[in-house]
Amino acid sequence: LELEIAMRREVDAASADAHTRGARRFALLWVGGRGHAILGLWERPREHIRTQHFAFEVGLQELPGMVAALTQRGVALRDFFQQRTVVPTVFGFIPAASIYFDDPDGHVLEPPDLWETHIEARYRDRAMRLRRDADGLEYLEIGGRPSKMTRKGYPATLGRMGQTELAAFKPHPDKTYAANMPFGACDRDQRLKLLDAEGLEAAVLYPTLGILWEAELEDAELSQAYCRAYNRWIAEFCRGAGGRLIPIAHLSLGDPAAAAAELERAVKDGCRGGFVVPFTWARRAHGDPAHDPIFAKAVDLDVPIALHPAFEPFALRSARFENAHRLSLLASATAADGVRHAFTTFFDFATFDRFPKLTLVILESGACWIGYWLDRLDGVVSATYIG
Repeated sequence: LELEIAMRREVDAASADAHTRGARRFALLWVGGRGHAILGLWERPREHIRTQHFAFEVGLQELPGMVAALTQRGVALRDFFQQRTVVPTVFGFIPAASIYFDDPDGHVLEPPDLWETHIEARYRDRAMRLRRDADGLEYLEIGGRPSKMTRKGYPATLGRMGQTELAAFKPHPDKTYAANMPFGACDRDQRLKLLDAEGLEAAVLYPTLGILWEAELEDAELSQAYCRAYNRWIAEFCRGAGGRLIPIAHLSLGDPAAAAAELERAVKDGCRGGFVVPFTWARRAHGDPAHDPIFAKAVDLDVPIALHPAFEPFALRSARFENAHRLSLLASATAADGVRHAFTTFFDFATFDRFPKLTLVILESGACWIGYWLDRLDGVVSATYIG
């Protein structure tokens, strides 16, 4: 704790003690000068450290409106002590008022040997697995071939989400996928403790490695086997959690009939829905009737289908600019475009007319765009010859 306080003061010379409790090993520091903002530092065991607290500064007059807006959207609000509330917590000594809420989109970090242990024997030699290169750095092997997208130590960075220090992402043989797993990422009991600590009743779980491999695997049959392997594991992972960990099955659109059959099997095994990535190797739009077997099965089982961002093949990305995938800011800002495009094709192909009871979930794509998007679609349909 003392080291962290000293470091913070080096970064911000205006830092000053606002409140300290040595016995409880925490300190509050003014940041940017007294009365501007406050930073809380808690000394915890390494296994309990999670970089998941983001603060947004708003004016006092705006805070009631934020509470109303979040409540209207069904977001559960909590006070400083993790209790449900609709009233901001007031800190008289700062002074400040705060409200807390959580992001409901949860992910797991799968065991590195998941696909080797849960795939059918006839596919095991081509199961996804972690390997090390000549420099001792981890990479994924997909379909029996070294991955081109997840190489040179990339798997080790998957447990570093939320960190910004460049040194944390510098490849090294000692930095591994397994060693960097944060608390609760791959352990059911830890995840339940995490839910308790965050005041969450349940978490809907999606994969991490599982949204990487489809971009480098064109084999439709093997893709179905990869999906089945993950779905078996996530159903096992969530069993015994009292319904608080909700598994969502991975489906691959390369074989719609097989995906529909897998959705039915996975739901019987405990999964509560299915998700697909925002591209198809056949370049067939998501709303195309070719995928109707999946939508029909989802309606029959009364479960949702979700569109989740994923790694996408270079060949299927926009060719607007040369080496656009190397333009980091552009790639980040447009990472969810695939989801938005896939979503729009459900209107182009009148999928909701064929399946009016279909529930479609849009994930990790922001929300501000949807108003413009639907308004634009309505405008085109109602005011042009297209309608």
